[in-house]
Amino acid sequence: KEVMALLKAADKLANSKNLQTQRTWKRYRPVLHLAVDSGMRPQEYLAVADASVKDKGVQVSRAIERSGKKLSVPKTAAGRRFIDLSSDVYKMVRFYADHYAEPNKHHLIFPTSSGRWQLPENWRNRGFAAACMEAGLVVTEEVDGEKIDRPKYVPYDLRHFYASVLIASRRDLKTIQTLMGHEDIKTTLNVYGHLLKRTEAGGSEGML
Repeated sequence: KEVMALLKAADKLANSKNLQTQRTWKRYRPVLHLAVDSGMRPQEYLAVADASVKDKGVQVSRAIERSGKKLSVPKTAAGRRFIDLSSDVYKMVRFYADHYAEPNKHHLIFPTSSGRWQLPENWRNRGFAAACMEAGLVVTEEVDGEKIDRPKYVPYDLRHFYASVLIASRRDLKTIQTLMGHEDIKTTLNVYGHLLKRTEAGGSEGML
């Protein structure tokens, strides 16, 4: 329900009467839908190339380096993978790439106005956080005696949500490892073992 609320918030922002918000979310909306539908890491989906969205899915072939200064291939061979997308999300991303993506030398689908890749930190603070606020997905904290709201989640949580959906759908462990881009199956077990046990026991709750 929370993920659906997040996506509806993105849809609402993309149709805002405020033209600046509308322009911003014309790009952010497919980014968010892609993140939910693919389980990719933020540094992967922000670096996705036009040619990588094909055959009703997305090929993960590069990522933004931690420094943010360059693009490179994923750190491990396992990170290079193909992920099927739902029909709606595939069409949304493909349509944006074909009609709205700014021309750029890196062939990015979601470049900034300067033709560079968007940094994960900027996406988190300017895009994802705004969607959380619009969806009411906030927590209130007291800082220096003043109550402030902050986003309940961060972009990486959508990756965990994707994994929880795979597990709830009873996908086999090897498939989950492949789709998550884990080099070692032990990583999959260490991170999501508790959800696997819960599903085996008859539960199907996601992580969000």
